[in-house]
Amino acid sequence: MNNRTSKCTENSQLLADPDSFKLACHIMTGFAIPIHFYGMWCILFKTSSMMLSVKRLLLWTHCLGALLDLSLSYLSMPYLLFPTFSGYSLGQMNMPELQIYIEMSLAALMCTSILSIYENRYFVLFGKNENPRWNRIRMYFLTFNYILAVTFIAPNYVFCPEQTIAVKIITERLPCTPEHSINNRNLFVAALDLNFTFFCLTFETFLLFIEVATFFFIVSVRLMYRGQRKMSLMSNRTHSLQKKFVMALCFQSTVPFVLIVVPIVYVLATLRLNYHNQLLTNICVLIGSSHGIVATIVMVLIHKPYRDATLELIYCCCVRKNGKIGSRKISTNVSPVNRVMKF
Repeated sequence: MNNRTSKCTENSQLLADPDSFKLACHIMTGFAIPIHFYGMWCILFKTSSMMLSVKRLLLWTHCLGALLDLSLSYLSMPYLLFPTFSGYSLGQMNMPELQIYIEMSLAALMCTSILSIYENRYFVLFGKNENPRWNRIRMYFLTFNYILAVTFIAPNYVFCPEQTIAVKIITERLPCTPEHSINNRNLFVAALDLNFTFFCLTFETFLLFIEVATFFFIVSVRLMYRGQRKMSLMSNRTHSLQKKFVMALCFQSTVPFVLIVVPIVYVLATLRLNYHNQLLTNICVLIGSSHGIVATIVMVLIHKPYRDATLELIYCCCVRKNGKIGSRKISTNVSPVNRVMKF
């Protein structure tokens, strides 16, 4: 009992404490909302003609990232107790069953939308003219992945346990005995048998990773091969622009993909190793809820139209500010002269 108590004291420090975790989520939400709106404005009104073919996918991916961010850091604020599949919902919503499904599905949809961007690049650059078979099956491929993204976690609800019994079992499994409620939010246990949950998460994670990596590899190799051909069908400038655009998309999509996959890998590791660390768990939740912020900043920095629009906006704000200061100085300098002339 003393050993369990000593481990419990660790959960009251830093971000392991529920109140500190909620404060961090509120701060993150305050930063996220204006950043997400600005990113949406850039996509809608500052997308260049070269990026038009992927504009809707960029907007779709951005909106999914914003929804996932706000769901984690504002609506849910999930205070999770790994290696058990349980926890508290400390946010504005208190519907754990629905929130787990929504957030798992949003994360999978985010990664699937990234897959759609890479597939779009392959289709536009190569598949449309060089691979007619892919033209016929691509919609089935994408539809399958999107359906899987919103259904892969659903079978776990078949094994959702009776809560009174489940809470007692979870209390024995965790090194730190959880409270039955935090801030009037009851402990919710989504599953007791974690093997099926582990399988579902692992399958979806590795499937999307393999698919995204495959399309990135194919597009990159084909672009390099096209650049080395002596008889190119397009100008060097067009090829260079396409190559830079693909590299920019790669970097833009890698950031949110990693910030989603890293917490998922941590979850899988804790489930398999039966490891409990509340501080690391809360940090992983914050990392997952910050991916949209980081992805938007990266998008604005690496795409020239968005970067130029941002610099122009900053310049206009500085000019206006300096203009107001200058006008005040002029008015203060002129006013004494006017008084003398009037006198």
